[in-house]
Amino acid sequence: MYSLQKILIIEKGEPMIDHIKVVWNKEVQFIGLDDYNHKMVLDHGPNADGIDEGFRPSQLLLLGLAGCTGMDVISIMRKKNAAVTRFEIEVTGEANDEYPKKYHRMHILYQITGHHIQEAELKQAIELSEKKYCIVRNTLIPSVSITSDFTITESE
Repeated sequence: MYSLQKILIIEKGEPMIDHIKVVWNKEVQFIGLDDYNHKMVLDHGPNADGIDEGFRPSQLLLLGLAGCTGMDVISIMRKKNAAVTRFEIEVTGEANDEYPKKYHRMHILYQITGHHIQEAELKQAIELSEKKYCIVRNTLIPSVSITSDFTITESE
């Protein structure tokens, strides 16, 4: 029922172009689609005419930040042969109550568990993601204050 065809062919050296679309499903609910036909439900709660069957669009911004930096950090830690057994990231976004609403502060908490995880290696991986690789953070940082912290737990 839902599909999205790739309409752009990107040559090496060309700018990266992402393309998504949303298709109205019912009430205020939409189905989000990407070029690979992955689907995601976007919705609101009953207080905003929704039926609470999917992510709020504002939550997806936080989810995108967590996923982007998480993929960077785990990739770097794996290259360092770190024995990671569990990795979770929580992102909290603080927005104003009045319109126009906007996130003005976000906090990222990296929670990593493993065997002999080196704090210096984790700090370096987080810094590389936050300062260089994470496109979501790099897009948000001019207008949103983003802080981070981490915990390391030794696996049994």
